[in-house]
Amino acid sequence: MKKTERELMSILEERYDQFQKEDLRIFENLPIDKRTKLNDIMNRGEFLQIEFNKAYFEKDEKMIEVLSKINLQLGKELDEIFGY
Repeated sequence: MKKTERELMSILEERYDQFQKEDLRIFENLPIDKRTKLNDIMNRGEFLQIEFNKAYFEKDEKMIEVLSKINLQLGKELDEIFGY
C-alpha cells in the first residue's frame, strides 16, 4: 500500500523523536569534557554536510574529496570520545 505524504511525514517525525531521545541519553551519560567535544564535532559535522551537499550539487569532485577526508577525521575524534 502506498503511503500518503502526510503518513510519511508522521513516520519521519516519530523516527526523529526516537533519534533525539537516544541522542540525549548518550549525551547525558558523557563527562562534561566529552560533551563539549561531542557538541563541537556535531556542529562541524552539520557544517560539513551542508558543504558536501553544495559540492555534490556543483559536481566539485575535489571539494568532495577534501570534505570526505575531514569527515574521516571527525569520525576518528568520535571514536576517541566513545573509546572505540
